[in-house]
Amino acid sequence: MSGQKPSAPNNDIDAIEDIVAKIKNRKEVIDEYMRQWDRELSIKRETKEEDALNTIRFGREDGLPDETIHNLLNKTYKFSDQMINDLFAKVDSEQAMTTK
Repeated sequence: MSGQKPSAPNNDIDAIEDIVAKIKNRKEVIDEYMRQWDRELSIKRETKEEDALNTIRFGREDGLPDETIHNLLNKTYKFSDQMINDLFAKVDSEQAMTTK
């Protein structure tokens, strides 16, 4: 099975395609799809941010200069300088809380 529609007409396949098209065009289906899309983007964003925070934490543990870590985050995650600065501030805040 290739997933391609056969070139010869097939009434059963055409009927199924019509049903699928009608369902896909229903507002509630589109809304649910968009909600799921937003959830997945949010999870990806949070995972990416947590990975970047770990890069800062472990980079510092390994003695890497902040500038090197900054460049790595910029290259790896394509974060803006402001985003990277915010991530460093978050790690600094966490470290300040654990040293109290």
